[in-house]
Amino acid sequence: MASSFRITRATLLFIAGLQFAVLLLVSPLVLIPRSNVELGDRIGNFTLARNRGPHTQLIVEPETPQSATIEATTNTDLRIREEGCQRQFYHISDLNPNTTFPGTRIFHPPPVPIQAFNGSIDSIQLGIKPKYGKHICRRNAILSFVYGYQLPQIIHFVSTLFKSGFQGDLVLGVTPNLTEDTREFLQQLTQSKTTPVNLVVYEVSLTCSKQGSQFLCQNHHMFQDASSNEWIADVRPLRRVATLRFEYYWAWSSLYSPTSHLFVTDARDVYFQGNPIPDYNHYNSTTLTLFEEAATIEQSPANSNWLRRTYSEDVLQQVKSRSVICSGTTLGGQPAMETYTRAMVHEFDRTYCKNCGYLHDQCFHNYLVHFDRLVGANGGKISLVNIHKQGEGGIVNTVGLVSKRNNGASMNDLGLIQSGTMAILDNDKVTTSAVIHMFDRDPEMKGWVQGQINEELSLWNATRSISHLLQKDIQPQLQKFPL
Repeated sequence: MASSFRITRATLLFIAGLQFAVLLLVSPLVLIPRSNVELGDRIGNFTLARNRGPHTQLIVEPETPQSATIEATTNTDLRIREEGCQRQFYHISDLNPNTTFPGTRIFHPPPVPIQAFNGSIDSIQLGIKPKYGKHICRRNAILSFVYGYQLPQIIHFVSTLFKSGFQGDLVLGVTPNLTEDTREFLQQLTQSKTTPVNLVVYEVSLTCSKQGSQFLCQNHHMFQDASSNEWIADVRPLRRVATLRFEYYWAWSSLYSPTSHLFVTDARDVYFQGNPIPDYNHYNSTTLTLFEEAATIEQSPANSNWLRRTYSEDVLQQVKSRSVICSGTTLGGQPAMETYTRAMVHEFDRTYCKNCGYLHDQCFHNYLVHFDRLVGANGGKISLVNIHKQGEGGIVNTVGLVSKRNNGASMNDLGLIQSGTMAILDNDKVTTSAVIHMFDRDPEMKGWVQGQINEELSLWNATRSISHLLQKDIQPQLQKFPL
């Protein structure tokens, strides 16, 4: 760069930051003098992180899920090209377990398996990629881990979501050994140009073994050596799928924009009556919204046992009168969700809880909430934890323990099912709940939902047509079904 006056390095970096702002709007390229850029420099929202071959990689701050590459074009200039929303590399401060900041709690990303890797940490990358579909990173997204499920377990979840009015991504983690029916169903949905939901499907390869009555797994296909693309072995302890799924939720959540809202949810016992993320923009992006069940911890032997075995009797006694917070459904802005999923994985690593009950992600979830471990985490990425009481708020209605709390009375007996439409209502008996969770604990609900599933499967088998399935309005029929 020829010039009749001397420009300081700080000035060049400031100008580069301004160029980045323009880059996102009008131009795919920006030039920066190589001689004025060093490792560790901040350029706009990016941090210059490493040199590798002819390229120099830029790494993104945790709150900005975009990546860019600096390419050497001449000996004097570097060309920066935005590459969308994938964030394949960790921020350098995340890799140092001793990194702390005053006044905040830090949850680092799921551990890089450096024990099994002889190279540099800087050359480790996330290697997971979608089997079908592509993320649209500035949209809202629903994330669900349906590993081990086939079409009968997911058809109602998927079809009701596609009819709900939700517009955004649906990200699913599935087993590689899908039935032909299931694979065709998912492929048609990803190829559909007429639905408002964009389906993204990951095939998840786990290595599992049965220990007692449980299957414990490791994940040898998540991290790669960036220079060779070879998989790096997972040396972390064996863990249940219910816990391991949060590693994927973290990876997926990091791909979305800070303005996105993300809903992490179970699938087999969930269906939709409305948009789960309606008008959510009035919430701050650092708000995390959680949903109570219809019981306190001491009223639930399972939840009491998970907390006792994972933590201690003293921990249980401190929170036993608190409500059970369900780990199967969580809603939040992208910064909040990315931090929350880190925290869930962190609790497994901290407790090494390998023998404390099949759904012990629930005890991690309740510990983090009831001991106030989330608010303020990672420099305020979670600023508020908003807890909806069971049957209130219009978003998620976790109905599993409602009948038990009311001496066996069904949802219909309690006036919580709208006559005619059979819609499940909030406790005010007016508001239609957008998401129904744990429907199979109520004998009447289990019966009519199973009837809808049977009709959906029959229609799919007869037509092999997604459009026919999504256009058909299958009305529930009230009937008893044995639990």
